Amino acid sequence: MKEKLSENLNAPLSLSELARAAGLSAFYAARLFSCAVGMPPHAWRNQLRLSRAQGLLRQGQSVADVAAATGFSDQSHFNRHFKRAYGIAPGRWRP
Repeated sequence: MKEKLSENLNAPLSLSELARAAGLSAFYAARLFSCAVGMPPHAWRNQLRLSRAQGLLRQGQSVADVAAATGFSDQSHFNRHFKRAYGIAPGRWRP
């Protein structure tokens, strides 16, 4: 399931699609993933997006470009998640 979640961060992926790819029911897939990883699939995918975003910001890319490249719907959505995770806005975090 991790592989499917990390394939294309820009493409939307529903829990039903993820479960179908794993051959499980949606409820069981979510429960199994949460038990194994410690967080729901959507939260894990957002954490992966933020981790990749940090690398892109380190390379000097703009916040708007990073938001688009990592699959966030818009820059404010990215800013909100980044600030919640790291305590600082991505524009201020950039080296």
